[in-house]
Amino acid sequence: MAGTLLQIVSNIIVVIYIQYILGINLGVPMGTMIILCSIGSGLGISAGTLMGSMIRNERLLVTVPLFFTMICSFFSGLMWGQIKQLLQYNCPIINKINPAALLTDAMYIRSTYGPTDEFYQDTLIMCLMIVGCLIVSTLFLRRRKYVSL
Repeated sequence: MAGTLLQIVSNIIVVIYIQYILGINLGVPMGTMIILCSIGSGLGISAGTLMGSMIRNERLLVTVPLFFTMICSFFSGLMWGQIKQLLQYNCPIINKINPAALLTDAMYIRSTYGPTDEFYQDTLIMCLMIVGCLIVSTLFLRRRKYVSL
């Protein structure tokens, strides 16, 4: 919870800086942008908790989350713009389980079309992914024994 709260506060500072100091209009109302950034932060932290609870090797604990982040960013169109449309046409399920694609899609839909059903669907899927990651990581962490201090 502390990590999520710290991440949300830093995201709010960045969004306010971009919107008001730099004068770049993001096209999304400030409240919606903060909520989407908060959900994205929660999803990232819960996915990191899941990976941390599953992976025991220290070298893999650095490599796997980095690889996961880069693959998600690539498939969401943040590195090559046409890949998201190609995936949507050939295999649309990938865009519905990719956290980065869901977040960018929700921001794009909200700024372009307003609060549509697809916007709420993307937001709901992200919230369900947070709950799912936390439940699975709880199952992995509940049987561990810790050394008493």
